[in-house]
Amino acid sequence: MNTVSLLDQDLGAIDVSSPLIRHNDIVNFVIKEAVYKPTQKGGGMISLQLATTEPTISQEGETLPAGKVVFDNVNCKPAPGAKPAAQEMCAKNTASIVQATKFAGCKQYGTTAAQQLAAAEQWASQLTGLPVRAKVIIEPAGVSPSGKAFKAKNAIGLYVIPKS
Repeated sequence: MNTVSLLDQDLGAIDVSSPLIRHNDIVNFVIKEAVYKPTQKGGGMISLQLATTEPTISQEGETLPAGKVVFDNVNCKPAPGAKPAAQEMCAKNTASIVQATKFAGCKQYGTTAAQQLAAAEQWASQLTGLPVRAKVIIEPAGVSPSGKAFKAKNAIGLYVIPKS
């Protein structure tokens, strides 16, 4: 098959559509990149880039090839002064990705969630390359409170934790 590079095309002729994975499908991914990032309020998150490992079905019913990318941010460190509910949310969100990937590398940083979360900056990148199953959702297009428009996109609804 002879493919033409996007850079060889006129900008007015490039197909800018981006088919979305069907809403609520359970999909197999590999974590292409996992990076710890500080948040604006002083907390921390693990920014994930996931790629499908097998063909999936789009919301229009067409087959999408393996490699479709979905992004996710997992809050892992509450901002200073965060309420207990925010601290628990960070622990549960991080526990879901750790358990879904069967990642044990955070255990070397302590035996409690508080110790392991505090060290997330040291171990987050070790999630790169791990397989994970997740429920994919579609976030609808809209306008943010600041007036920025955004188009519909796939997001992770939840990570599937293996039973064994």
